[in-house]
Amino acid sequence: MMRDGLGVALLLSALFTGFVAAEEAQTPAGGYRHWLTDLAPPLSGVDSQHWFPDNPGSRFTVGEAVDVVIGFHNSAGEVFNVTHIAGSINAPQAFQYYVQNFTFQPYNSQLKPGEQASLQYTFKPDSYLPVQEWQLSLTAYLRTETGFFCNTFFNSTVDVVDQPRYIDTQLVFLGVIALGVLGVIALFSWDSISNLTVVKRVNKRTRKPASRPAPGPKVPEPAGTSEWLKGTNYGQETRSRVKRENSRSKLSSSAPTSPQ
Repeated sequence: MMRDGLGVALLLSALFTGFVAAEEAQTPAGGYRHWLTDLAPPLSGVDSQHWFPDNPGSRFTVGEAVDVVIGFHNSAGEVFNVTHIAGSINAPQAFQYYVQNFTFQPYNSQLKPGEQASLQYTFKPDSYLPVQEWQLSLTAYLRTETGFFCNTFFNSTVDVVDQPRYIDTQLVFLGVIALGVLGVIALFSWDSISNLTVVKRVNKRTRKPASRPAPGPKVPEPAGTSEWLKGTNYGQETRSRVKRENSRSKLSSSAPTSPQ
């Protein structure tokens, strides 16, 4: 939001600067009428090529310097001197509106007919320049014995992009939220497991062993008969009767009682 507001301010400032500069007569290189708004005609017979070594595809990052290498070949038939190189960023739909002006860099490189030369020019898009498509213009300023000339070697739209973010704050925020949710789930899971373990321990401690039936009463033998009646039919019948009564007593004590 702030960058968009500053971009609008830069654009309005550029509009005012462009209109004022068009009315002023500045001669930064001696015979140039104005190095941006009132260019001299190009010098015929000058061949030029350009190359952005660190920015293929003409994609430039705000706040970072851009190098451009320009190759010149003199086929004009006369000596010329590359006195300056300069450039500007303009509104893509209205080239007469200057958004940012770059350095008017002096060189004073002389080329005789048939000679070649390579020069490097460096410019930097402003850090507050809105990231979008802009018009970039780069011009070489030439001087001969007959006058001054301006050969524009680059005039095309370029993409101005934002600086890469090594730490994305949105991803960090989402990561913190995810860790918080996982922490809450782990806390509830641990609490449930702890409660279940405590309930099992309490049930194990309070469980009572199953009761065994009490043995039935032992029916005593009649006094004085054990020694006298051993080996007789009466003694055998007496022992059988005692065994049957003991069995009945065990069965009666082990049988469940009906509810009242």
